[in-house]
Amino acid sequence: HHLHNEVIVYNSATLAGQNVPITKPAFFQQAYIFSKDFYLRTGNYSLLESLVIDYLDGKPLDVKMLNLLVKDFINWTAFDQFYFIPIIILMIKKTLKLL
Repeated sequence: HHLHNEVIVYNSATLAGQNVPITKPAFFQQAYIFSKDFYLRTGNYSLLESLVIDYLDGKPLDVKMLNLLVKDFINWTAFDQFYFIPIIILMIKKTLKLL
């Protein structure tokens, strides 16, 4: 088996009444770290991408959604954990006013 032949299933969350993936794989669709949707601001975001956009826009972060990310990271690939966990830690620090 080669990894590219495997199907990786991601958990989903309800955000603004829509069912969205908690994350999209890092480097999905040959984009850097996040999906093309994130960089083009299409609105078709994963939960993680949505929270990062709120963070970048200076909006308050939804603590329940941040907690959902923390609970779900154990299901992610090591590759996604490597790239996404530091981002989540940064958002947690901001939410806890440690930055």
